[in-house]
Formats: sequence, structure tokens, C-alpha cells
Amino acid sequence: MKKWVAMLLAGVLSVAWSIIAFAEEADVKLQEVVVTATKTEKDPKDVTQAVTVITSDEIKRSGASNAAEVVKKSVDLNFQEYGPKGSTANISVRGSTAAQVLILLDGIRLNSPGDGGFNLTDLPVALDDIERIEIVRGPSSALYGADAVGGV
Repeated sequence: MKKWVAMLLAGVLSVAWSIIAFAEEADVKLQEVVVTATKTEKDPKDVTQAVTVITSDEIKRSGASNAAEVVKKSVDLNFQEYGPKGSTANISVRGSTAAQVLILLDGIRLNSPGDGGFNLTDLPVALDDIERIEIVRGPSSALYGADAVGGV
């Protein structure tokens, strides 16, 4: 009986020791992943479309007060601003109209059903809460519909 208790105690201790040993190896760094260009996770270098990813660190360093100011610094984007700075900013990509650029927030369409565009200064999220901004240039209507002719 004493042998049985000793073996059981040794087994429990070895399992506990292995759990502690594996718990110390929890520091894992994940690579950046782009989701929007193909609706599946891919490394940015494996995506065939022109994609720009703006990270939360870059957003904080930009000193911008809204999403329009952050995105404005990206290549191949045009802005139609109406009124004073920060009042209205519609985006167009590679010559498209604002109605041909789809704006998504966590996969939810933000484009207006009336005119098809979206005012980036009206983004319903604070800049501090944005994890990343992904910009996909070029036609994406096969994946996202007719309002993604210019990009997403």
C-alpha cells in the first residue's frame, strides 16, 4: 500500500512539474497578419494586392486627432475635405469615388446607404481603441461587393 501511495505521489509531482515547466515557455511572439485582402489570414508579403497596415503604435505616434488624419498620410489615397479642418473627409483610392471605397469596422460596413460614402471623421471609435488600420488598394468587389471597386 505504501508503494502505491509513493508511486501516486511521484506521478502527481511529475505532472505538476511538467505543467510548471511548460508554463514558463508562454512568451510567444506572433507575426503581423492581414485579413481584409482575401478574407483569410495571410502574411502581408503573401497578399497580391497593395496593402498598407497602420499599427496602433504608428497611430499614437502620428499625433492625429481622428482616423482621417491617420489614413491621409498613406500612399495612393485622395481626400475630399469639406469645411474647416476635421469637419468632413471622404476618401477615394486610385481615382475612385468615395462611394466606391468600402469602409469596414470589425467587418461591419459603415458606408452610407444614401450616398455610398463614409465620413472618416465620424468613425465611432476613439483612436486609442484602434488596434490597426488595413488599407487595401484596388478592386475588391469580388469579395466585398460593388461598393469596394476602389478599395477597402
